[in-house]
Amino acid sequence: MIRSSKLALAAIAAACVAVAGAQTVKVKGEVEVTRQQERPSMSQMRQHDIKVLVNGQAIAFPDQAPVMMGNRVLVPLRGVFEELGATVNWDASKNLVTATRNGQTTELYIGKTTAMVAGKELTLDQPATVMNGRAMVPLRFLAESLGATVDWRATDMTVTIKTAG
Repeated sequence: MIRSSKLALAAIAAACVAVAGAQTVKVKGEVEVTRQQERPSMSQMRQHDIKVLVNGQAIAFPDQAPVMMGNRVLVPLRGVFEELGATVNWDASKNLVTATRNGQTTELYIGKTTAMVAGKELTLDQPATVMNGRAMVPLRFLAESLGATVDWRATDMTVTIKTAG
């Protein structure tokens, strides 16, 4: 009876850890269950922890680090897309970002949730924005619209971009 009571207490303690998120639960000083600490959530990690690799090369962001907004990574316009071989243009008077690679042109306006890709209007999950004087664009959308493949590894907050040529 005592053994089954201790097992029941251990099960209750483990349930408390799982549900309440407690690190350690003690039941009447006899049973102790500890949950291993989980890795930090995205919101707990620092924004500058986001890494971007283009064809295996790390991209440096000297004046504005990538940021996470609305579960999307935004990066400064020039660095990544020039590394992809794209021609990029920022028209401040129109708040318009234009990127062209291999004859494919993408246009997006700061603050708008639509973009033009090869003459077709597409919806963005997260609009481009301006931060610290830099045009910040949604990385996956723009890279994929220019023909690159994009992978996100949440465990170490790394974006990997690959181009076919």
